[in-house]
Formats: sequence, C-alpha cells, structure tokens
Amino acid sequence: TKNCSSTIGYAIGGIAGRGAVKYLTVENTGDITISSNFAAVPTTTTGEGETAETKVNYTMHPIFIGGIYGYGSTGANDGMVNSGDITVSGTHSYTSGALSISGIYCRGSNSDTNVMKNCHNTGAISVSTIQESTSASTEIAGIVTYQIRGTQQDSTNNGPITFTGKTGHLQIAGISTDDAAKVKFINCDNLEKGVITVNGDTGKDKDHYAYVGGILFANEANITLQDCDNKAAINVTNTNATKKSFIYVGGVVSRLTTALTFTNCTNSGAINLLSAVKYVGGCVGQVSLEGVADISSWTGLSNSGDITYTKEAPGEVTYIGGVV
Repeated sequence: TKNCSSTIGYAIGGIAGRGAVKYLTVENTGDITISSNFAAVPTTTTGEGETAETKVNYTMHPIFIGGIYGYGSTGANDGMVNSGDITVSGTHSYTSGALSISGIYCRGSNSDTNVMKNCHNTGAISVSTIQESTSASTEIAGIVTYQIRGTQQDSTNNGPITFTGKTGHLQIAGISTDDAAKVKFINCDNLEKGVITVNGDTGKDKDHYAYVGGILFANEANITLQDCDNKAAINVTNTNATKKSFIYVGGVVSRLTTALTFTNCTNSGAINLLSAVKYVGGCVGQVSLEGVADISSWTGLSNSGDITYTKEAPGEVTYIGGVV
C-alpha cells in the first residue's frame, strides 16, 4: 500500500519501477499483468486525539506502468526495447489522477535538451480497467505517456493497443499521449501491427472527452512532428453513447489547439468508426484555429487511409475530413 500523499501513486515497469538512471540497450521480454483494484485512501487529518478528523479525500497521484520503466529518468536514453505484453484490468475508485500505460516508459525526461531514441515496442497493450469516477483519466501509448521533454527520435510501435474499459477521459495513441511544450518527435512510426482499438465507455460529453491519434493524442503546447507515419488501422466504438460522443480521431494527431509543425507526416492506416464521434480526420481530427499558427506552413502532410463511418447520431453533426 502506497500513501497517496507522495508525488506518485504507483510506478511499475518491466525493468524498473522508478529510478533516475540512464537506460542504454535495455530489453524487456517478460509480460506484465496487473489485475488489482486501485483505490485512493483518505489523506487529510486535522486535530489530535479524540478531536482528530479525517477528510474523505479520494484523490490519487498518477499510476505509471511501462514496459521498461514507470517513472523517472535522467533522459538521453538509447535503445529501450519491449516485446512483453502489458495487460491491465481491475476497478479503480479514485476521483482524480491518471492511469498511464505505455510500451516503453511513462514519466520520462525532464530536460529540453535530452534525446530519447531507438525505443521500440512490439508487445500488445490491453487495458480493460473500470474507473468509477468520471473525472479520472486513462492514458495509453506505444512508446511514452504522461511526460516527455526534449526529443523522441527513431522509435516505433508495432504492438496492438486496445482499450475495452470505462473511463471519463481517454487519451490513446501509437507513439505518445504527452503534449509538453517544445517536444520534437522525429522519425517515430506506428507500424502495421500497432492497431489501435477503442471499444469502451468514454467520451460522453464536452467535459468527458476521448482523443485517439495514430501518432500523438493531441497537441496543446507547440510540438514538432517530422517524418512520423501511422500505418496501422484505428477502430473506434463507444459502448455507452446515447448521443454523439466527444471523441476526436486523427490518423496522425487527434486534435490541435496550439501551433504544431508538420514536416512529411503521413497516415496510411484505415480509420473505422463503428459508433458516433465528433471529429475525424485522415491526419488531424480537429483544429482550433484560434490558437494554431498558419496551417499553410505545414509541409508533406498526407492521408491515403480509408475512413469508414457507419453510425450517425440522430440530431447531431459529425465533422469528417480526408486530411483535417
């Protein structure tokens, strides 16, 4: 049991849970299976003795699960490889905090100058957790979730990524679900076997969203994508949608709200929408023009993947674009 007043809740990894070390040519081949029910405990107590009073505060810091490591690194890592499958289930009963699951690592570099390169995941990631609170979130990616700074380079995911649980907020992508400022992704590909499947309860309304991206979940902090390709199919079904879900789907990036620089990024994977969504694009699901730089500066952004939309929500409008 971990006291949730610490800076993290749990950190679990195939090689290390937590540790500020450099990883050079490190490989995990073992499977990681987690079926625990995670629950936060009351952490605030006032008074002493018979007058002591504990506030029921079911908050929890993030839970990190990574094929190589969960939390913490000096950065500049080179050659991290995971082929073990990651399976996470259980019921989670905390009101805040994120469940972060990735093929390689979660909370990563803390320096803008660090380069994380040659990271490769071929292990399957399957998440079926039930989060009882609609304010909690789930983040799933083939390479990195939660936090990255600097540059992620020459990395691939070639393992399927599947979510079949329940969560208030979902962020899922082939490469990364982080959007820290000034991060660069160079030559990072989600390959053919990196099929992303969402078949769960999520994205119910404007306050409970779901972002699904072939490379990156969303951009809110000036990121650069260069020579990044998604070649895998994306399949989306919301199992509890009574009206159009607030689900954003993009073959490369699901949503942009600030400037993102694209250079030679493509999607060739099919996008199959089996229930109602809000925005979908062959490369970018949705763009907020109020905060985004001139999109005419984008170069080499293209889509050759088919988009199939089979279910419209009555009285709702869905926005679909071949590229954006």
